[in-house]
Amino acid sequence: EFSSEFSIGGCGTGGYPYCGRQGSYTDPWNMYNRECVSWAAWRVTHGYGKVIPGYPRNSGKGHGNAVNWPIYSGGRVVNNPQPGDVAIIGTNIIPVTGHAMVVESVGSDGWVTVSQYNWTPGIYSKMKIRGTAITYLRF
Repeated sequence: EFSSEFSIGGCGTGGYPYCGRQGSYTDPWNMYNRECVSWAAWRVTHGYGKVIPGYPRNSGKGHGNAVNWPIYSGGRVVNNPQPGDVAIIGTNIIPVTGHAMVVESVGSDGWVTVSQYNWTPGIYSKMKIRGTAITYLRF
C-alpha cells in the first residue's frame, strides 16, 4: 500500500546536491543523478552516516537499478525496518528498474514513512508505505 505523496519539493530539497539535468552524470556511488537510487545512496550516507559497500561498482551497468540493490549493494535484507534502511519496490510495481526509498520513520500502525526521489518524475517527496511487496535493506 502507498499513501499520497506529501512534503514535495524540487531538486535540492533536503540538501540533495546532484541537481543537473536528470541522468546527465553519475554521483559518487555511480548512480545517475536525480534518480531514486542516487537519492537513496546520498541520504543513507549523509543523513544516517552509513556506508553502502557495494557501490560504486561496474561503472553502473544496470547494477544501480533499485531492483538490483538486494544483490549488489551489500545491504542485509531485514523484516523490521528502521530509519536509515532502504526500501526497495520490485518490478511488479515499477517495471524494469524497481524503486528505492529511504526509511525515515516507522509508525506503530505499520506504516513506514519514506523519502524518495523520482516517484513523480523529477521530484523529491515523502509518502507512507506498508505491505509485503517491499524489501528492506540495512547497511
